[in-house]
Amino acid sequence: MSNYGISMPKQNTFPYRLLALFVIIVWGLSFIATKYLYAVGLGPYTVLTLRTLLAYGVLVLLSPHQIFANSLRDEAKLFLLGIVCVPIYYGLENLALVYTSASAVAALMATAPLMTAVIVLLRWHDFRLHWMSKLGICAAATGTFLVLFDTQIMQGLPGAGALFCVGAAFAWAVYSALLKSFSGYSGAFVARKAFGYGLLTVFPFYLAEGPAQSAPFLAEPDVIALLFFLAAGPTTLCTVLWNRAAVIAGASSVNHYLYWVPVVTIAAGMTLLGETMSFVGLMGAAMILCGVWSSETGMKRVSAVLSGADPEKLSARISF
Repeated sequence: MSNYGISMPKQNTFPYRLLALFVIIVWGLSFIATKYLYAVGLGPYTVLTLRTLLAYGVLVLLSPHQIFANSLRDEAKLFLLGIVCVPIYYGLENLALVYTSASAVAALMATAPLMTAVIVLLRWHDFRLHWMSKLGICAAATGTFLVLFDTQIMQGLPGAGALFCVGAAFAWAVYSALLKSFSGYSGAFVARKAFGYGLLTVFPFYLAEGPAQSAPFLAEPDVIALLFFLAAGPTTLCTVLWNRAAVIAGASSVNHYLYWVPVVTIAAGMTLLGETMSFVGLMGAAMILCGVWSSETGMKRVSAVLSGADPEKLSARISF
C-alpha cells in the first residue's frame, strides 16, 4: 500500500524464476562440459587457465574503470580471494573431475554450503548451531559416505577424486566467507580482481602441465565453444543473472533451485557421458541434498555471522 492509499501492482516474478532455472541448468552442465574437454585431450589446468582468462576478459568489459581497491588491505584480501577461488577451489574441482564422475563431483560439491557452518564454528567457538543445521550436516555426511561407497567400492574409481571434492567444498566455504567481508565494491570489480589474481597464481600449474600437448586441440570449434561456454556462462553471466533473479523473485525463492544442480549433472552425465550411478549413490546424493535443505534455517544465521552480526545473539536457543 502506497502513501496515497493506492495498491501498487506486484511485479511478475515468473520470468525470473525461469531465469533462475536456466542458470541452474547451465551450472549443472558445466561439469559435463569440463569432462568432455578432458576427453578430447585437454588437461585440468589447461581448461581452468583458459576458462579463467576468457572470464577475466569478460569481467574487464563489465568493470573497466577502477583499477585498484580503496586500500592496501582490501587489495591483499582480493589477492587472497583470487588464490582461494581459482587455483584452490576451481583447481581442486577440476582435479576431482579427472578421477571420478561428474555426477559424484556435483553431489559431493553440494555439501559446500555446510562447510561454511564448519568455518563459523571454528572461528566463533561460542556460536551454537541450530539443531536443524546439525541434523543436515549428519544427513549430508551419511550421503557423502554412500556416494564414496558407490564410486570407490562399487565402481572402483580412485579415492583421490573424493578428497579433492572435499577440499574444493571447503575452499568454496572459505571463498564465501572472504567474499562477505567486502563492502563498497561492485560484484563485477571484486570478481575481476579475484580472477585476475587467480589467473596469475594458476599459470605456473598450467605451464607445469605442458600446454604444448593441448595446443592442437584448441583449434577445434567444439573445444573453443565449450571454453567460451565455461567462461561466459557459469563463471560470469550466470552469476549476474542469478543475482538479478534473486533481487526480483526473492533470494529465498530462487535458492531452492540450487538443489537441482546435482540432479541436472547426474541426468546429463548418464545421458551424454554414459556415466553410471547405483541406487546406493543416488540415495547418497538425495541424502546430501536433503541435508543441505534441512540446514537452511540455521545457515541464515551462519551467513549473518559472516556478514558481521553478533554470533552470541544469533546462536540457536535449541541445541544438542
